This record gives sequence, structure tokens and C-alpha cells, in this order.
Amino acid sequence: MSDLTTSWQRYFSPHYLAVKLQENGIVWCLRIGSIKILHGVLLLILFVPLFIPSYILYLMGVRFLPVRYLYAIGHLAAEPDCYLKEGRLGLHPNYVVIMLAPANIVANRCLVEYWRRYIRIVTSPTLCFLLYPLSQQMMLKLDIERYIMDCSKTARIFEINNKWAGKPPLLSLREYDQKRGRQCLQNIGLPEGAWFVCVHCRQPGNRPQDKDHAHCDVDIYTYILAMEAIAIRGGWCVLMGDAIAKPLPPMPKVIYYANLDVKSDWMDVFLCASCRFLLGSNSGLMILPAIFGIPCIKANLIPLSDLPIRDADIGIPKLLWSCSGHRYLTFKEGLDYPLGNAALAYSYTRAGIRIIDNSPDDIRDVTIEMLDRTEGRMTYTPDDESLQRRFKSLLKPGHYGYGASSRIGRDFLRKYISLLPEEGDK
Repeated sequence: MSDLTTSWQRYFSPHYLAVKLQENGIVWCLRIGSIKILHGVLLLILFVPLFIPSYILYLMGVRFLPVRYLYAIGHLAAEPDCYLKEGRLGLHPNYVVIMLAPANIVANRCLVEYWRRYIRIVTSPTLCFLLYPLSQQMMLKLDIERYIMDCSKTARIFEINNKWAGKPPLLSLREYDQKRGRQCLQNIGLPEGAWFVCVHCRQPGNRPQDKDHAHCDVDIYTYILAMEAIAIRGGWCVLMGDAIAKPLPPMPKVIYYANLDVKSDWMDVFLCASCRFLLGSNSGLMILPAIFGIPCIKANLIPLSDLPIRDADIGIPKLLWSCSGHRYLTFKEGLDYPLGNAALAYSYTRAGIRIIDNSPDDIRDVTIEMLDRTEGRMTYTPDDESLQRRFKSLLKPGHYGYGASSRIGRDFLRKYISLLPEEGDK
């Protein structure tokens, strides 16, 4: 359970409002509040004139897929993927589905084109603007917030992907993208036939306005040991995301793709769909490789319930330090209310908690574990499986990642065994 039971409760929480006033000022708060109120009033006014056309479309089986944060790659990847998988699993009726994805807003135009295989997509900004009020009519609007949006309860994405286990991913690279992607890799220095790992860190400064999620930021320098381990095993690292704000020392077998002119939407998709795995952090890009069936490492995950999605994935959480108790919280304490699903930075500040990032050694160790898994030589002892059960036993219905089939890093649990309950404890 989280201290944020609904988005509206969050917006009207006195503490949240006080934080926003301090960060952005009263003018910003009034502007944002006015926009939200005006948006609701306009939809209410348009309800009556749009009722008849909405009802006709409803009878025709037309529905809109309302991806709210089109500018966020995680939502653009996860929400259509979950909806389509549910349909193929027989969990909802088949509809004529329309997604409004204005070309000037979407996080990745190439990914939108991949979704055209399954969904009717409108990309014209003008047409999207005209159709938007219709897309918000309740009888036509598909409920997709349960997939990943609502941090106060268990996200459906985990159950859907558990049921999908063993089936091929919905998306696969087009032959044209494979050819031009391989050529581009050679042009930027990756030898033909070499394998690579995508590395992505949510860095401070890339989204300075998003102070609500500043606790998800990480220091890319803490990933250097992991990148060196990949190079020792014969692989290359391709740094993804926005331009690297913090310069790194020259490193062999590391390509700073994020700083190159060849960076593009289609190349982002190609890299994420072609890498051996992605080494990442708390960011939406984690989901892009997953929908192409590529394994992911989610280091520095927070909150503790926000686990990686699939059984091919591994995660290690940030640690929580009690400023009053002068000690680490146990994993049980970190998963208890109000921290278990706490998605916003102020929740930890209010609870007197300092967030501790994963160490370079911890990130290297989980990377070596993934390397061994992808090479088919990873073995887990009965004691390792016991540690997994002890951690997973702390997740209850209502936790965001309850039911996740992913693993927590083997060496991480061995190292922090004192933060786990004894097996059988509740």
C-alpha cells in the first residue's frame, strides 16, 4: 500500500502542495491547478453533444487506447503491450482500437510505427486535437491505468507478463531496421558480429523539473565497474538516453551513443531490441527492450516493490537509511506502509529516510550474474533460492510488484542477508 492512494489525493495532500509551493512558487501551482480544472470542465460541457456519436462508435466496437504520457517511453511501450497481450490471452473482448499519438509529442515515432501492426494510430496533431474529446468519453475510453500507472496497488503488467511467459514477444525488428542498424553500429565503431549491452542511467540534470522523482537519479560513475566486467567478457557497452551530462573517462569498448549525431528514434529501438541485455535503473527505457523479449537489469530500483517485470530480469533495490535510528531499514520495513509503494521523493523525506544508491560492486556483481545467465552457465544453490523466497515473502497483494517473476540479485541478497526475515517469518 502507498501513501498515494489516488492521483487526486496526492494533488490535494497538504504536504504535497507545500512541497510544490516551495519548489515552483504559487504562480506555477495556480497555473497547473487551473489547467486541470479547465480540462475537466470542458470535457463535462462536451459530454452531451458527443453522447450520440460516442454511443454509435461504442456499438460499433470502437475504443480509444488513452496513453496519457505519450512523451514517456515507458508508457508508450508498456501500455499498448499490456493491452494487446491481454487480448491475445482472452482477458478482454476484441475491439477496433484507436490510439491518438501526435507526432510532435510522442517519445519515439519509430515505436509508434511498430504498434501500427496491431493498432489504428492517428499521428496528425490537428486530427488528434479534434478527436481528443471523443477519446475521453467513458464509454469509449479503455481502462489502462491499472497496467503501470496506479502506484497505490499491484500493477497488472506483472500478472499479464507471467501469463505470457513462454510466448514470443509481440514486436520484432523489421529486416530494414536490422540492416541499417548493423551498418550504423559498424560506422560508430562496433566490430561486425560483436555483441553489446545497452547501459542507461537516469542522471541528475536530465529532467531538472521533475523533482518528484529525483530520488530515482543515479551516478553513472557507479556503473563503470559493471561496464568493465562486460568488456572483460568480450562485450561492448552502448550508453543510451540523453546526452551524458557527466563526462566519463575514456573506456575501451564503450560507445557514447547518447552524445552522437546518429542518435535517433529508430536507432534507439534497434539498439534496445538487439542488445544482449540492458543494464539500467529506474526509468521507462527499461520497458523498451522487454517488449522485444530482451532481458534487463534494474539496478537502483525504488520503491522496493517496483521490481523488474519478467522472469528473465534481475533487480537490486536502493537501500533505505533511517536518519533517526542511524541504521538501514530492513527490507520488511522498506516494504511496509508508507514506503512500500512510495513513488515520490517527498515521501522519503517526510519519513526521515535517506536513500542509498547501489554501490559499484553491487552493480558489477548483478551484471556478472546476468552475463552468466545469458551464457547459460548460471547456477543457484538451495540457499540462494531460500533468499529469494525470503525477499518475495515480504511482497503482499497491493504492493506494486506483487507477483513479479523477476529475481533479486544473488550476491546482493547474500551481502544484505541481515535485512531479510528468517524463512517462514511473516
